[in-house]
Amino acid sequence: MDGLLGGILLAIFLFPIYPDTLVHQRNDIRVLETWNGMMSHQAKYKVTEQKLFIFDKTYAEFSEIPIDFESMGIQRFNDEVNLSYSTYAYSTVNRTLKRGQRLNED
Repeated sequence: MDGLLGGILLAIFLFPIYPDTLVHQRNDIRVLETWNGMMSHQAKYKVTEQKLFIFDKTYAEFSEIPIDFESMGIQRFNDEVNLSYSTYAYSTVNRTLKRGQRLNED
C-alpha cells in the first residue's frame, strides 16, 4: 500500500516541475515531449523555437501516437512550421503549425 500511495503523491508533486524532454531538434526548431503522467496513452508534443539561448517561442502543442523521429522533416516559414513524419502505426502525417496554435486530438 505504501508503494501505491507514494507513487500517487510523487506524481502529484512532480507534475508542475517535471521538465519537458527534447526528442528532436533541427537548427533552432525543437520538438519537446511533455509529461502527461504515468497512465497516459498518447504522447503530447510541443514545437518551440529557441531564442537567445534560454528563451523559447512556442509554435504549437499537439497529441499523437508515438512518432518515428528518424523520419521527421521540419521546415520553417515566417510564423509557420511544417512537420512531416511517420508514426509507428505506419501512417504519414503532414502538419502546418502556426504560432500559438493548440491542437487537441484526443
